[in-house]
Order: sequence, then C-alpha cells, then structure tokens
Amino acid sequence: MFEVVNVLNKENDGAWCTTVKIGEIKVMIDCGCSEVPAGTEMFERIWNAVQDCDYLFVSHAHYMMMGALAYLHKRGLKITVFGTSPVAKLGNQTLLEFIIQKKEFAVFDLFSMQDVQNACSKIELVAFDEFKTITNGDTAITFSAFQSGSSIGGSCFRFEVNSQVLIYAIDINDKQQQLT
Repeated sequence: MFEVVNVLNKENDGAWCTTVKIGEIKVMIDCGCSEVPAGTEMFERIWNAVQDCDYLFVSHAHYMMMGALAYLHKRGLKITVFGTSPVAKLGNQTLLEFIIQKKEFAVFDLFSMQDVQNACSKIELVAFDEFKTITNGDTAITFSAFQSGSSIGGSCFRFEVNSQVLIYAIDINDKQQQLT
C-alpha cells in the first residue's frame, strides 16, 4: 500500500527528502539540502521529485529537512505544504541565517530572503496531535503530527489509510529521560 522512495538521505546527501505514494496520493516529506550544496544538482533532484506530488510535509526547522523549500516556491511550487507552527517560524529564521552564511563565502542566488519569507508564510499549520484528512480521487489519508523530542517544534508524521499506518520519524529522541 505504501511506496516509499528516498530522494535524498542523510548518509549520502547530508539531507532528507522522501516521497511516499499512498493509493492515488503522493506526498513528499521533507525537502532538505546539505550544509554545503554543490551547485544546483540537489535542488533540481528535489524539484523533479516534487512535480508529481500532491502535498509536502516539513518535519523540522533545519536546512537538512527544509533547505530547499524557498527554492521550490521560487520555481513555482503549487502544492500545499504542511508543518507545525514552530517549524514554520523557526524554519524561516533558519533559512534566513543559511542565506547569510552562504553569502559570506560566495555568491548565493538560488533563492532570496524574500523567497524564504514567502515560502514559510504559506505553510499550512498542523497542531500536534491534530488529525487532518487529505484526499485525491478515492484515496483519503488521515494524518497528524506528534512531537519528535529532538528539536523545538520538530515533528514526526503519522499517516493512516484503510487501517494501515505509516509513521515518518527520521529525527526522534528515543532516549529515556533521566530526571533527577
């Protein structure tokens, strides 16, 4: 029922980007870039992969998970992007800082500060433990975000269709807390 494709992965690419086909719906989860992207190749791979997606989910306010979001919007991304409020707000700040750092060492014109603000302002907010439904054709997916515990506002996503569940949890704090 779930067809998962890793467009980018942390070990090989230094960033996360995954597509999941669920019935008639295809979602992209995360659209990250590495700290030192070598040209536009990584951004183009994400752009090409998102072309047949219906929705985009952003899990964390980190360039490894959302570093290409402004680039995608600049190129004309038309699909709905979901994320938590902290991811939208902190992601905006993270990507602005990303641009500042890039411009200190080289010309960086893949996207601008205005592109970042435009992209982050269009994120449709999902509260933690809130259930929402997305549809396409005969497929209806119920999804929710829950706290990953690894970063402020960072989330894992739970997708359910026809009693089958997929949990996307790439950066989760699974260590037991030692309270003293």
